[in-house]
Amino acid sequence: MTQHTYRKHIDFIFSPGATVGCDYAGTVEEVGSKVTKEWKKGDRIAGFTHGVNSVEPEDGAFGEYAVVKGDVQMKIPDNMSDEEASTLGVGISTVGQGLYQSLGLPLPGEGKTNEPVLIYGGKSMF
Repeated sequence: MTQHTYRKHIDFIFSPGATVGCDYAGTVEEVGSKVTKEWKKGDRIAGFTHGVNSVEPEDGAFGEYAVVKGDVQMKIPDNMSDEEASTLGVGISTVGQGLYQSLGLPLPGEGKTNEPVLIYGGKSMF
């Protein structure tokens, strides 16, 4: 899915000077003043950023450094490699949007639902 996203971004919405790439894993180098999560230099984090963003062209994950929204990233568990963690960003966000935004299910820890959910399967083109 992610490679398909990158190809479409480059082919259809590329903006000169914008950085490509959504999913990433890495080590915190600096924490911005508006970030409310308690990240510190050296923390291992993973997630996504808005690659090929014409409004904020520094966004994007394909570079030596990446600028990301600190409050929507996740800590990488000690038993997970950066390579494994780098595959989670867009996929987990898509699942979250489907379950909690589109279907309106309660967030984890915020109640229960009596609605059954069937996840029939998933597949990537690659």
